Amino acid sequence: MAWRLGRDRGQAVTSLANLSSAGLAFGMAVILGAALGYGIDRLLGTSPFGFLLGFLLGLVAGVLNVFRAAGVWGKGN
Repeated sequence: MAWRLGRDRGQAVTSLANLSSAGLAFGMAVILGAALGYGIDRLLGTSPFGFLLGFLLGLVAGVLNVFRAAGVWGKGN
């Protein structure tokens, strides 16, 4: 039995996939930024400033990724 999705259902699945990948990219940007900041703190002994800076930069990068995925900003804007 072959699965055939109608046009509307296929677009819904594509939209769901795009949104879930945007959410994953947001989470990973925040986690990576915080982890890099924590590593800098461990190396330089500047706790908690590296962690906070990395967390904030990761948060900004994550929000920008979500905006780009939603088509609000980026792609020629």
